[in-house]
Amino acid sequence: MKALTIRQPWASLIAAGVKTIETRSWSTKYRGPIAIHAGKHPVETNTVGYWWEGNYPLGAVVATCTLADVVPIVEDSDMSALAPYVRVMRDTRLALRRTDAPSWPEDITNQLPFGDFTPGRYAWLLTDVTPLADPVPAKGRQGLWNWQP
Repeated sequence: MKALTIRQPWASLIAAGVKTIETRSWSTKYRGPIAIHAGKHPVETNTVGYWWEGNYPLGAVVATCTLADVVPIVEDSDMSALAPYVRVMRDTRLALRRTDAPSWPEDITNQLPFGDFTPGRYAWLLTDVTPLADPVPAKGRQGLWNWQP
């Protein structure tokens, strides 16, 4: 199974079904099952944008899900994209899906605190999230990597 390493608290927010979009600087053509691996080191508290507390698992797979779609993030005025994209409206900071991307929710404004929706990045839609009752220790890697459950 493919896996993606994500720092805490983001990995646990995905496992809880709160964070449904992971933003990345790179795209992938892969679609399908994916394991969510919590990295060994959490993000710095001041970079999260709000205070978070808790005993989050580190260095372990915390959930499985489906990578349903990956689309570029573009400015509202950039109508040149031929593929579906996430459109960021600069004045309101609302991110909406393009109408011809049927797998995307109508409005993803609630996801803005959990990712970097800067135009030029990519939005990864995660669906069918199943948290693991007991996190499975694993060594993470950069990019998509193979995990044997």
